[in-house]
Amino acid sequence: MSVARIPFMKNAIWLGRRQVRGLIVLLALLPLIPTTFLIHTMWLNSRNDRTRVIDEMNASFRNQLRLAAGRFSMAHQGKSVEDRDFVEFLLHVFGENLPMVISDNKGIVVYQSQAGLKENEFNYQVDTGAFVGWNIRIDSAPELPIHIREQEQSTLWQGIAAVVSTIFIAGGVWFA
Repeated sequence: MSVARIPFMKNAIWLGRRQVRGLIVLLALLPLIPTTFLIHTMWLNSRNDRTRVIDEMNASFRNQLRLAAGRFSMAHQGKSVEDRDFVEFLLHVFGENLPMVISDNKGIVVYQSQAGLKENEFNYQVDTGAFVGWNIRIDSAPELPIHIREQEQSTLWQGIAAVVSTIFIAGGVWFA
């Protein structure tokens, strides 16, 4: 049994080979703690980025809806215009695939898309022009771009790789 003596100490500490190896493995595993916290922080930041993008897209959709419906309504004030024209205009602006429900000022549904609204819908009630009181409900902004989801997955895989590599290094030290 070989024993290592740690110099520069008043009362020397004698460690056995097994204790030295355990100490080295402990030191090799020590980076796991800050690495885990760093990975967790990176993952939360990627999720926050995703949430921020969704909020910005929804704000942009709300603003576009407000502007488009308001301008069309103001442009046709005092003119003879059919309900169908307003619906067709909104479908042209937002696309036919976007879940949408349009109700007139009496609450009667004039148009409802085949795809139902989800829980993230938002409403706009026209307040000026020929279509005052009309209510337009649109689902939230379309799906996020693929790179936003890929960023979150990439962060997760980088974290897993960092933890696994640290464990392998500690295992290599143990069996060396």
